[in-house]
Amino acid sequence: MRAGTGFGLNPTRLKGRGGRKLIITPEGATAAARKRSRDDTLMKALIHRHRWQRKIDSGQARSSTDIAAQENVTDADVWWIT
Repeated sequence: MRAGTGFGLNPTRLKGRGGRKLIITPEGATAAARKRSRDDTLMKALIHRHRWQRKIDSGQARSSTDIAAQENVTDADVWWIT
């Protein structure tokens, strides 16, 4: 601790490595990397996209407007995902 400050010195530093941050300790050890989590919103969008493509390929829907009516969503929702 520094005299009179009440704060201890912690000589760690952050270092960027390929878009992620590592904590480097004075001994040179690094903190364990966190496991990346999946993006549930992206997964839902991909599932919708594939299901809607199957509907178009099979003839159940002829356009994004048909898909929107069948799925109870707006045309814009279908357009953004496809």
